[in-house]
Amino acid sequence: MYQDSALNSKFFIWSAIVKKYLLIVLTAFLFTGLFTTGQAYSYDKPAKYKSIKEAKKARFVEDEILVKFKAKVNESDEKRILKKLGALSAKASYGNRYHVVKVKSGNVPKMVKLFSENPNIEYAEPNYVVQAYFTPNDEIFPFQWHLKQINCEKAWDISTGKGVVVAVIDSGVSSGGSDGFNGNLIIGKNFIPFSRDPEDENGHGTHVAGTIAQATDNGIGTAGVAFDATILAVKVLGRFGFGSSSGVTDGIRWAADNGAHIINMSLGGPDSSITMERAVNEAHNKGVVLIAAAGNESSSFIGFPAAYDNVIAVGSVRFDKKLSFFSNFGKKLDIVAPGGDTGIDQNGDDVPDGIIQETFQPVGFLRLRERIWDFFLFQGTSQASPHVAGVAALILEQNPEFTPETVRDALQFSAKDLGTPGKDLRFGWGLVDAFAALQPDATVMPTPAPTPVPEPVSSKFRNGGFETGDFSNWTAGDNGLNAFMPWEVCQASGCGWFNNNEPVEGGFNAVQGFDGAKNYEAFLYQDIIVPKEGGEISYHDRIQFDSQGIRSKLPRIYETQIRDLNNGELKTLHHQEILLNGKPVTDLGRQKRIFDVSEFAGQTIRVYINLFVPERATGPAQIEFDDFKLTSFGEPEPVETPTPTPHTQETPEATATETPDETQEPTLTPETGETGEETPDETQKPTPEPGETVEETPETTSTTNETPTITPGQEDTPETGETSSETPETTSTPGSVPDTTPEQEPEQEPEN
Repeated sequence: MYQDSALNSKFFIWSAIVKKYLLIVLTAFLFTGLFTTGQAYSYDKPAKYKSIKEAKKARFVEDEILVKFKAKVNESDEKRILKKLGALSAKASYGNRYHVVKVKSGNVPKMVKLFSENPNIEYAEPNYVVQAYFTPNDEIFPFQWHLKQINCEKAWDISTGKGVVVAVIDSGVSSGGSDGFNGNLIIGKNFIPFSRDPEDENGHGTHVAGTIAQATDNGIGTAGVAFDATILAVKVLGRFGFGSSSGVTDGIRWAADNGAHIINMSLGGPDSSITMERAVNEAHNKGVVLIAAAGNESSSFIGFPAAYDNVIAVGSVRFDKKLSFFSNFGKKLDIVAPGGDTGIDQNGDDVPDGIIQETFQPVGFLRLRERIWDFFLFQGTSQASPHVAGVAALILEQNPEFTPETVRDALQFSAKDLGTPGKDLRFGWGLVDAFAALQPDATVMPTPAPTPVPEPVSSKFRNGGFETGDFSNWTAGDNGLNAFMPWEVCQASGCGWFNNNEPVEGGFNAVQGFDGAKNYEAFLYQDIIVPKEGGEISYHDRIQFDSQGIRSKLPRIYETQIRDLNNGELKTLHHQEILLNGKPVTDLGRQKRIFDVSEFAGQTIRVYINLFVPERATGPAQIEFDDFKLTSFGEPEPVETPTPTPHTQETPEATATETPDETQEPTLTPETGETGEETPDETQKPTPEPGETVEETPETTSTTNETPTITPGQEDTPETGETSSETPETTSTPGSVPDTTPEQEPEQEPEN
């Protein structure tokens, strides 16, 4: 078992020794390639690209295409056709499924079109470039919070992955460190052209393999998720972290043919390859579970191979289980796992929250074989993916009969739901949970929470204070561009860049990161009916931002608009431009906005919050919204009932509705002036029919809620609290009726 105290002790010893120089080492690791020549993948021949930066821009290998002949074409015809179409050379792939064809440099698009048009060729496509997803940083040795986050310690009492083979298709895996893999490492095959070294030359693959199966409970270094599993190293990325779709394709097929139960691919690219997808499907049909990183562009686009249907796409979360700022998301995302965020320290251990495993730093000219071994912090979806691969290994040790579909179900249905109920765009099915995935009911889809039925449009904001804890009755979203922190509903100090949001009444509020790519746009709206009497809309907002020392003339723009139900803009109620001022965190404070919307009386309108970033914002910002209300101008203001004293002349103002008893005869109430005298030009009200209500205007001094009782046959009596002159000293007492007879009118007070 993992010895918690021993690891804690070891961490702080290493931190004291290495912290002083690691910043220099990791910076060199990240930028070495910028000062040397490199290539799209590691040939040991003159580079095709002038720099790593140039290689990163390449979408495909500049002088190769992949060609698949139709089944009826024999070998001699293949050679003839290749020569005729201008191929410089051709090499059959692993398993002889397709050919990697050399063409003149720079002619790839033209040659793909030419080969595709030949009737003997099934398809032709570029040999796309893929790369490792990772972002190493500059400090070491945090506590391995990521293993606790996914419940590894409880899972290890059930399974450790023994007997399960996990292929790591990456830059290779090396075992030269102090921790290693407890003898459970198989150096497999190298699919890098013109490279014979099957071991890792980059460090990425070794770090990834450590997350899956680092030697554990040995008193040295770090732990792995499935530390008794066997790693099968398949090298498809060169020393600079680049490879090709043909290399990944061959690596998948070779791993499936050589005993892999699981394939982890912490790599990818933006282009879909027919060749690679077919290899994925073949491996899946052989019973192999395929898992891949979603990508690090903080985009709603999932890279390939993760986006293929038979691959489990993994996004990244940080310590607080919020989506990491770099993680891709979207419809193709299946699950999330810890990928870290080395820019923050949320667990308070004075070390950035990255993923730590043992690997090495290649040093020297062109990153040759000289290496510095240590424990390094990485962040990325490349680090999230092996957590899921490790949990899959735990599942297969316990349930070796499981198919890839069953393993997927166990991972997804047991995941901790982090977003809206069920699968969502930001977290997929949720955060992988190693212990829950090993339970007997893990493969059973959880019963979804009932979908709330939206209330009909009304003249009140529904869920105006986000008291349901979600966006029920609201529409919140963006235009699909990179959003560094999209919409969230949460409680106080629970979300946003600054984790200090303050709901108006202590419940929930809506928070938007208000930060993203150029032309990023976010919106929040609800439809509402403006009363016929007119009314006003009110809500609270709060804006914060951190300029990070930058001044800008390009503002973020925030508007409150009235739109019609087809989203046509009718009126802008509020326009605000937020400029970076060069200062640290600036809090503009909570503001209450009030807008008269009476011009839309009787209409159904859309109250629309619109946020727009015309240029990529450099500093983080957030805006909070809460307590949306619509107040009708037809609603009476609350009136405090005064308590008159005897002999005080009052003018009745409030009205009350009184329903007479069916047994009593209806009575008439004269309208009087302030002194109680009848006004000469006023007439008596008509006698109501039985069952009708009589509107009274009493001004009462009663301290109870009782209604004075009128005896059948009585004339109208003075309002309670008025003066009766029958006996000068006698006045109406609270809740009583002065004695009068049908023939006797109440005496009037003399005018002054």
